[in-house]
Amino acid sequence: MLTEILGAAATGAIISAFATMRVAARNIHVDSVTKERTKWREHIRELADKLTMATRNGQLQEVQRLRLQFQLRLNPQDEADRSILSNIDRIVTAPATQRLVALDDVTARVALLLKHDWERAKYETRFWITRGKAPQRVAYVPATVVGKEVSARRDMSFLTAVGWLATMIAAAGVIFFLAAGLSKPFSELLMNFNDPATTHPAREWVGLAVAALIFGLMWSILHLVFKIAEKKLVDEGGRSVAKRQVNV
Repeated sequence: MLTEILGAAATGAIISAFATMRVAARNIHVDSVTKERTKWREHIRELADKLTMATRNGQLQEVQRLRLQFQLRLNPQDEADRSILSNIDRIVTAPATQRLVALDDVTARVALLLKHDWERAKYETRFWITRGKAPQRVAYVPATVVGKEVSARRDMSFLTAVGWLATMIAAAGVIFFLAAGLSKPFSELLMNFNDPATTHPAREWVGLAVAALIFGLMWSILHLVFKIAEKKLVDEGGRSVAKRQVNV
């Protein structure tokens, strides 16, 4: 008996020591890597700010110097990182009227880079069970392409919009009347079935369950119809706003 107790205690001590070492090593890794990544993101932001000032002031030699600083901090094997450098080269080689366009491209790509690194840092600090899927870097889409896509989208007709609005109102109305009309009868029915002084055969309990399922299904379908109509109208409103912004 004593041997078994000592063996269990030794096993528990070994497992506890191993777990403590793992947690300590992970905390050290997370702490050091997170701090270095924070410094790296700050350096990238500072370089982007200096690049903006140099481009606006026409200091092309400073732009080339900053390009080297970017090159030393980016991944030469990553296509998205290389595109940042190639767009900095565009700032130098482009006509003066096109430099700000190239600068906007660089700024947008750097913003996506910083966002991705921040998401990666948060992902790696989570416990492995709760991590989920690793964050993916969002691909850069030029503003001109976005504008063309928005402009190419077909507007919803007035009658279609009215139809979706009527559908949403009708679904909401039916849900309201179902809730208002059935709440009292259903509550009385439940009280009757739960009354210990009365007994009900099994078929009545089955009927109650089936009725509850039917009305629950009706409510779910109506709620789904309401949300679909709502989404259609909201999406159309968002597309209209985006199209106006593109055309400004």
